[in-house]
Amino acid sequence: MHFLFQTLKATLVTMFLLASPSMGKEAQTRESKEIECLAHNIYYESRGEPRKGQIAVGHVTMNRVKAKGFPSTVCDVVTQKSKTFCAFSWNCMKNLPPLRPEKYEEVKELAFKIYHGKIRDVTQGATHFHNTTVKPAWAETKRVTAEIGQHVFYRN
Repeated sequence: MHFLFQTLKATLVTMFLLASPSMGKEAQTRESKEIECLAHNIYYESRGEPRKGQIAVGHVTMNRVKAKGFPSTVCDVVTQKSKTFCAFSWNCMKNLPPLRPEKYEEVKELAFKIYHGKIRDVTQGATHFHNTTVKPAWAETKRVTAEIGQHVFYRN
């Protein structure tokens, strides 16, 4: 029962915040989709990480939107692929684990705040990260900005 109340509360808060009278219906729909893409990216890239790690992944996504050489929307950044890689590994997985609704609602609220600049960037402008269990070749060409949980964050 408590979970249902929390989910309803989070949904109503998000709906209220998105229903800005100065924003047209089309813009509200586009913003809602962008926040949904950001939430999915945070969830699948960092659901097992501490809150600070989830915030960091959200900021990497937003930093890419602002950076040259990356797509200009959150959804395009999140789903960016080439012939040999997915920018975010979960997009290449065939069998994603199911979303846990209570965890996803928390992440969605976090995504909303990150999207609207309500949470400070703990990565110092990072546009890349990787799990500490791997060392990609591109890491040699970038500067480490933070290590949070099981991730290392970088920028050019």
